[in-house]
Amino acid sequence: MTALQWWGIAIIAWIVGANGLGAIKAIREKRFGPQYITPKDVLSGIVGLIMMLVFFYGWFKYPDAPIHECASPTGFCGKQGPPHSKEEHHAFEVWQTSLFVIWPAGMAILFGLNRKRSNLDSVRPN
Repeated sequence: MTALQWWGIAIIAWIVGANGLGAIKAIREKRFGPQYITPKDVLSGIVGLIMMLVFFYGWFKYPDAPIHECASPTGFCGKQGPPHSKEEHHAFEVWQTSLFVIWPAGMAILFGLNRKRSNLDSVRPN
């Protein structure tokens, strides 16, 4: 494994740990369970999970991205120099395009789902 992949594992471990500590805190405060989960929370979790899976799939699948045309015998290589086939280059391009579509759309969806009204919006002047 490369150092970059170890960083990916560390980031995932940090996210899981932070969520676990948040769950423990919620259990202690007696505000944990299905009755506290809203449909917006479920949809936010699904969108976030899809975004994370797409990102980390490419992170681990293509550690030497971007794969580009070069003078190697196969015609394609990554930034670390190993040769790649045309099929690998095509798969990389599909993943990269997916990432560039899914991430902005996911961020917009998450922003819309998690937007809260300000208290100032609900106060009417006398």
